[in-house]
Amino acid sequence: MTALLDCLKALAARPAPLPEPLAFIAHPAWVEDESMLAVLRGMQANGIDVRVQTDIRLPSVSLDYWLDRKARPSPDDVILWPDDSWCYRHELAEFNHKSDDYEVLAVGTPAYAVHQAREAPRP
Repeated sequence: MTALLDCLKALAARPAPLPEPLAFIAHPAWVEDESMLAVLRGMQANGIDVRVQTDIRLPSVSLDYWLDRKARPSPDDVILWPDDSWCYRHELAEFNHKSDDYEVLAVGTPAYAVHQAREAPRP
């Protein structure tokens, strides 16, 4: 991880503009780390399109979109447990018998759209 961080810091320190457009796909855990987030922001400031991707099968989203969605959770976000049971965020209090080992599929993300298309409408 140290070598990767050093490489990314070098990209973030490069003077803009870059010779050709670059994109970097970040893992969500990297965005949670403050030092890594600072590096990703530096890369973004130098013209690198920094994106976040939760699953290789789903499209990535921009870093700004990811951070904005994290800051403003929606009551309609889907809470998904490993056993494939789920509820909407506003229903979570009713599921206190379930573990806290769940994934949040935020409204507007590709994962949310895939989930909604797969599941039948709930009454």
